Amino acid sequence: MMEKRNQSLSPFAESALALDGELTQFEKLAAEMERLDLNSDKGMARAGTILTDINNCRTRLESTMNGVVTTLAEAQKRNTQGEATVARNTELFIARKRDADRLMEKLKTIGESVRGLNKTVGEVKITSVETLTPDERVTIVDQINESTNPLDHLVNETSNLVEEARSLNMRLLERNADTLRQSLQSAKNRLKLLVDRLVPPESRH
Repeated sequence: MMEKRNQSLSPFAESALALDGELTQFEKLAAEMERLDLNSDKGMARAGTILTDINNCRTRLESTMNGVVTTLAEAQKRNTQGEATVARNTELFIARKRDADRLMEKLKTIGESVRGLNKTVGEVKITSVETLTPDERVTIVDQINESTNPLDHLVNETSNLVEEARSLNMRLLERNADTLRQSLQSAKNRLKLLVDRLVPPESRH
C-alpha cells in the first residue's frame, strides 16, 4: 500500500506511517475474512481474493518493517551524534562561563579597590595650592603618592583584564574593563598634575 511522500516528515516518521497503513489494511482484510460465509460460492470467491490481498499485504508489511528498523537505526545514530554535539558544546559553555565568572570577579575586585582609593583620595584636602606651606605641600604629596602606588597597580590589572577579555571575545566585559581603565588612567594623570602643581619638577631634589 503506497503512500504519497510527505516532504515535511522525517524518514523515520514516513516509515512508521507506512507501517501503520499496512497494518491497518491487514486488519481490515482479516476482519472481512472473519465475516465471510464460506459455505456459499460468493463467500468462497471473495475469500480467495482476500487471501491474495493478504499475501500481498504480508510482503509489503515485511518490507515496511525492515524499512522501519533501518530508519530507526539511522534515527538512533542521529540522536547519538546530536548528544555528542550537545555534550561538546555544553563543555564549551561551562568553560566559557567559568572564564566569564572569573573575569567578572576580577572586575568586581578592581571596582572595590577603586572605591577604597576614591575614599583615600577624597581625604586629601586642598583649599588653595598657593596658600599652602612647604610642609603642607609635602604632606599632601605624600598622601597623593600613597594613593598613586596602588593606582598604578590597578591600571595594570585593568589593562590585563581588557586584553584577556578581548582574547576570549567577551566584548561587553572588555568594554566595561576598558572604560574603567581609562577612568583610572585619567585619575592617575590628574593626580600627577596636582603633584606637579604642589611641587614643580624643577624644584625637586
